Amino acid sequence: MTEKKPVIWVLADDRAGNVNQVLGVAEAMGLPFEVKDVVYDEMGKWPNILRGSSLRGVDVEESSELKSPWPDIVLGAGRKTAPVARYIKKVSQGKTKAIQIMWPGFPYRHFDMIFVPQHDGIAAGGRIVNTVGSPNRINKDVLSKKKKKWEEAFSYMQDPFVALLVGGDTKKGKFTTAHAQELANKVNLFFQDKKGSLLVTNSRRTSEDAVQVLKKEIKVKFHYHDYYSTNENPYFGYLAISDAIIASGDSISMCSEACSSGKPVFIYAPESLTPDKHRRFHQNLYEKGCARPLTGKWEKWKYEPLDDTKRVASMILENFC
Repeated sequence: MTEKKPVIWVLADDRAGNVNQVLGVAEAMGLPFEVKDVVYDEMGKWPNILRGSSLRGVDVEESSELKSPWPDIVLGAGRKTAPVARYIKKVSQGKTKAIQIMWPGFPYRHFDMIFVPQHDGIAAGGRIVNTVGSPNRINKDVLSKKKKKWEEAFSYMQDPFVALLVGGDTKKGKFTTAHAQELANKVNLFFQDKKGSLLVTNSRRTSEDAVQVLKKEIKVKFHYHDYYSTNENPYFGYLAISDAIIASGDSISMCSEACSSGKPVFIYAPESLTPDKHRRFHQNLYEKGCARPLTGKWEKWKYEPLDDTKRVASMILENFC
């Protein structure tokens, strides 16, 4: 008799970085899953303690339908999906196991397992598990497939390639035009006396002023993909064909994805822009040999890629499938 496979729902909201984390884990589990799109209304901004275990804050007309039969497992990422996961567990009368990636906020006792990065300072124990970085969709198979496609697309450009992953404003400060100028200067120094091309992409937090400074001041030939472009996103292709990666330290997701590639990673993290927990995260990456601070010097080295995604997926399979 064929063993029945668990029904898995993945909650996907408007935070692309969070969605990539939960999709990465679901894909790594190797089981069928259904993506449930979650769209918020104004109450979605409320603290979770007010939203409770309910669909309060969810635009049910615009979101995917959430009704019985309920799943065996619901996977979510980030604070805003947590009330939805708790709601599903409640109406399923506890049948559904709720797994959350990133700290869900209070209350959190309803979750069967929570994965949080160690730089958040939340101690592991019981149902709480620490990761180094963010789970993601980057692995050897993905990079191999994307490499074949995007090498051909960028064959008109001079190799070697360096990917530049640009973040933006943080709670600590704004990614200013001065930061953009400093980053451009370090990129130019990176390519000093070297041939090659730059593959640049921004994020939803990058200001247009900062983008214009980068475009003007970077002296090496580059390809630029805008976060809001409707063209096919070459992000995975950038990571696949790059010989090195420069990442903004303000983005935990970008740094985690870069360090999952096995390519040398250089992190741009100015003091005025970098929160303490991000600094702790960078230090963890430096100590593991995945990354080095961006100084303008191009170095080559090898390391064991981050594999938080596979570890998280394996723990879920072991405990709940």
